Amino acid sequence: MKIRAMKRSILYFGIIAITIGLTSCSGSTGDKSSGQTDSISSRTDSITNAIPEVVEVLPDIELDNFEFDFFKETAKSNIKTNFATSPVGASFEISMIANICDSALQKQILKALKYEDLYRLNQNNRKLIRRITKNNSNTKAYIGNSLWLADDPRINLNPNKKDSLRQYFNATVEKVDFRSANALPKIREWGQIVTAGNITPSLSKIDDTCGFILMSLLYYSGRWIESFNENETKLRTFHKYDGDTTVNMMSHTRYAGYYRNTDFKAVTLYLEDDFSISFLLPRKGLTADSLISSLTSSNLSRIKNNSQSTNLKLSIPKFHINARQNALETFKLLGFHISPSQFNGISKNATDRIEMSQLSKISVVENGVEASSESTTISCILGWPEDEPEPIIVTFDRPFVFLLQHNRTKAIIMAGQYVGPDE
Repeated sequence: MKIRAMKRSILYFGIIAITIGLTSCSGSTGDKSSGQTDSISSRTDSITNAIPEVVEVLPDIELDNFEFDFFKETAKSNIKTNFATSPVGASFEISMIANICDSALQKQILKALKYEDLYRLNQNNRKLIRRITKNNSNTKAYIGNSLWLADDPRINLNPNKKDSLRQYFNATVEKVDFRSANALPKIREWGQIVTAGNITPSLSKIDDTCGFILMSLLYYSGRWIESFNENETKLRTFHKYDGDTTVNMMSHTRYAGYYRNTDFKAVTLYLEDDFSISFLLPRKGLTADSLISSLTSSNLSRIKNNSQSTNLKLSIPKFHINARQNALETFKLLGFHISPSQFNGISKNATDRIEMSQLSKISVVENGVEASSESTTISCILGWPEDEPEPIIVTFDRPFVFLLQHNRTKAIIMAGQYVGPDE
């Protein structure tokens, strides 16, 4: 497949990190709130998960329409509500599935992701993981992938498929006795190790009928290049759809990437180490979800190419969003017909059901951004157990959209909408 070279521009949607994780085979999950704070802590990490450099020259990565489409489909089931989702997390999840499912589903996945073959898809995932991963004093970006197989003679994975997951996704591939009391602590410990203690997977229970658990964890914490002054954060009015409320509004006069058209204004703020976050404020009378539905890849490119560094008097809420979604339903809307029978190459028994979910969290505060996303695929098996210009005033005091991207790779790490504080 011909991969076009990436274009650099001033408006790149920032990344928020992400963690893709676990739910139980029985469908029960234990959301474990980490208690988001208003300060992004600087942690000393003893573990990194950087992928070793490879000698071969890999093709450039460009924005996949799949990631954009995943965001738009998620928005359809979150009308006028706060939500966040990880398009790149979903991309890692479905790419790993392409390596272990049958040929029919694999063809669907390759077509949707616009790849001609699995090898090229795997190459780009390896490159993406290596480029996003960071670990220094102010920026943390960890990605951990794994496939846990039931320790049962009826469960086996082709050695070549194991090698692909390890080589291209830096994945842990292990057999585990899901009936053992040690299984859950083992998986949770793995999550803590690959994210340097920042994520404890939310898995709270493992059903005896589990055949495999596939997961990908991503975590990001980064600082603004130019932080907001906490003394300037004040309670101000925010116009929700159902009436006015007050929010803690961060304010700053600064130069930032700025673009506007008849439907929205866009502001991009940069974080250290090649990350940024862009906020889209719809015109009055246009809802945030309507704006999302009208966005296309081409007008996103137009935003990037026409954004100007502009002196802005900027006000934007500090906010926290936790959102869980049924990713299997979203994949179905995108045309993936994922059924239990498509994983029978792993098991000699019929697969009873497939569960796919994503838990995403984002926190935007004065000194930076923290985000995580947990995506999970679980299979259960039958039968087992100069003169400064006057600043332009931009106030995000009504529902808005955010898109987060890693600048160099253009990967959409997280995207969503904020409609006001939850009552």
